[in-house]
This record gives sequence, structure tokens and C-alpha cells, in this order.
Amino acid sequence: MSLLSLVAEARLGSTDCEMLRSGLAAQPVNAWSSLAFLAAGIWILYGGLRRREARWELLAFGALVTANAVGSFVYHGPAPFWGHWAHDVPAVGVPLFVASHDLGLVRGWSIPRRLLVFAVLLVCVGGELAIAPGLAPAVATLLVPLAALGELGAFGAGFRPRPRDGWSAWMGWWLVVVVTLVLAGVSFLLGRTTSATCDPASWLQFHALWHVLGALAAAAFAYAGLEHGLSRLAPASDGQVPG
Repeated sequence: MSLLSLVAEARLGSTDCEMLRSGLAAQPVNAWSSLAFLAAGIWILYGGLRRREARWELLAFGALVTANAVGSFVYHGPAPFWGHWAHDVPAVGVPLFVASHDLGLVRGWSIPRRLLVFAVLLVCVGGELAIAPGLAPAVATLLVPLAALGELGAFGAGFRPRPRDGWSAWMGWWLVVVVTLVLAGVSFLLGRTTSATCDPASWLQFHALWHVLGALAAAAFAYAGLEHGLSRLAPASDGQVPG
């Protein structure tokens, strides 16, 4: 391996395929596409201001998604030494939020208790990643399946739309969550530097697509899981969006 390759690997974003350049944005495509999370975060925060029941969870989740935009832009852009932490903590915070939210929902915890549990867990994860940044992939590998299991648990407990109740906007947004997450996961894998599809010089980057799809999935979850997923469905639901 050449000295140039070793230097590149030591820089932030070097595993995300796009060529590292000089200037404010070391990886311009990956950096600017991170702002999709900013748009999603603002939309979620706006929803939090409009909804009374889910207000504080929407505001917390919107702030977390917005932090993803900041952390990801810093990581792929100016890439300071603290960029890894700023990127990884909100990134793993999203599946952590979903998993803890769903657990609390199924167990009947109040919204303040759900938020407190999430905050404590996020502080613990943030502290651990500050000490050992290399643990971020392992933490994400653990939390993503836990979030998926949480959604399955919420579905089984009646907090998610059921196909037998017919089509509704709520069902549509929940399907958007599932489809975009699957496509985002595929894009993430295709956008790794070790992937056969990696073209460092191209302005079409799969990692950037991962950002856009991830932001869309977050916005869809805010609607399907937080704005309209906090109450159990009635046994004889008419298929309408609750709340």
C-alpha cells in the first residue's frame, strides 16, 4: 500500500468512497448531501410545534436528525479531529431513539420516561464513543436490528397500521419508512470504498444517496411512528389515520 493511501485512510470519510479534496468540503458530494438531514430535521421540528401529544418526542427526534446533518457535514467537509464523534453519536442515536421509543411504547411508559431513558442511553453511548471511536460500527450493528425488532414489537402491540384495515396515509408513510430504509442500507454498502461499485472521482456517490434516503426515512418515521403511532388501534379500526 502506498504512503498516499495510508494518509488517505487516516482522514475522515476515507471509507466512504468519494475522493478526498482540499478546501472546505473534503468530499463535496457526501458533505452537501448531508443537508438532506437538515431539511428532514426542520420538517420534524415543525411537526413537533404543531402536535401537542407527540410534541416533545418529535422535537427531540427532530433535533437528533438535525444533529445528523451537522455531524455528517463536518465529517465529510472540513473534517476536524472531533468530526468522527460529531458524526457517529447522532448517527447511532437515531436507531437508539427508535429502539428505546418502541420499548417504552409497548411497555406503557410515559413520554417523559421514554425521553429520559433515551437521554441516559445516548449519554452513555456518546461517552463510550468519545473514548473508543472505533466502536461505532459495532454499536450501529447492534442498534439497527434492535430498532427493527422494536418496530415489529410496536406492530404486534397494535401501534402500527395493519393491512387488514385498508389503505391510509398512515400506512403509506409506514411503508415509505420500510422501503427507504432497505434502499438506504443497500446504498450504504454500495458506497463503501471497498465496494466494487465505488468510483472515487464520480459526482454520483452511493453514500450521498444513503444520506438522502436516510433523511427521508427519518421524516417518514416521525409521521408514521410519532405523529400517528402513539395509540393502540381499536379492534375494529376503520383504517383511518389516528389522531
